Amino acid sequence: MSLIYRGTDYTPSNALPATSHTLTGRYRGTEMTMHYSSQLPAQPFVNLTYRGVQYRPETTPSFSHAAAIAL
Repeated sequence: MSLIYRGTDYTPSNALPATSHTLTGRYRGTEMTMHYSSQLPAQPFVNLTYRGVQYRPETTPSFSHAAAIAL
């Protein structure tokens, strides 16, 4: 698929992640389906600066995937 943004053509490089868990439930009377990926995509390495101090965001998430899907 070719996309155009402000006159520049590009091809998206990311594919949809494979889902391993699918939860179905109701929220305020409406059916909802939530999909959880089996692999989290790698975050890009970025050096950031805040008020003149350089820092790097966490390379590993500080949350547990199991805790994220607990209802």
